[in-house]
Amino acid sequence: YTKGALVALCFDLTLRCEGHTTLDDVMRGVWARCHEQGRSGPMREADFAAVLEALGQRSFATELAQWVHSTAELPLQRLLAAHGVAVHDDPAQLAQALGLRVAETHGVVIKTVLRAGAAEQAGFAPGDEWLGVALPKSTTPGWRMTRLDDLTATLGTAKKVTALVSRDKRMMQLNLSMPPLETTWRLAVTDSASVERWLNG
Repeated sequence: YTKGALVALCFDLTLRCEGHTTLDDVMRGVWARCHEQGRSGPMREADFAAVLEALGQRSFATELAQWVHSTAELPLQRLLAAHGVAVHDDPAQLAQALGLRVAETHGVVIKTVLRAGAAEQAGFAPGDEWLGVALPKSTTPGWRMTRLDDLTATLGTAKKVTALVSRDKRMMQLNLSMPPLETTWRLAVTDSASVERWLNG
């Protein structure tokens, strides 16, 4: 679903750049095409492609192949820039990289463990209190954590760490493999007039 929304954004930005139509108009056209044909089934890709070509005044077969049917990166940065929005790569927050949501009022308490993240693979569970960490083969028993950012200062370049966790009054040791560094997008308006035309035009 997320990719579908981003593909739709790419089509809308492209159509608006070329100046013949918008995705809103295309979707109304697809609805009218399917309604006129009296079909009770779902919209087909061929319907979308046909209306795109009619209203956009060219074939979009290349975009459909690259954006919908491949795993290639979508040209979002270029298209957003054309509408006055710059994309900046910022380091992802540590909780996001680990696949966690935490509360840090009094120590580090796990609120949510996201699927397929490093924290889930290590065995974290909601309600865990993350007390500290120990590095494999280290002569130091471990370090206390009062906030999640303490982990970065403790780890250095280490890729594996033992998480010391309290769960239902029991102490547990979880083997955590640190995920690769990721970035997250931060959007910044560089041309407010272009953004206004895109959002309200």
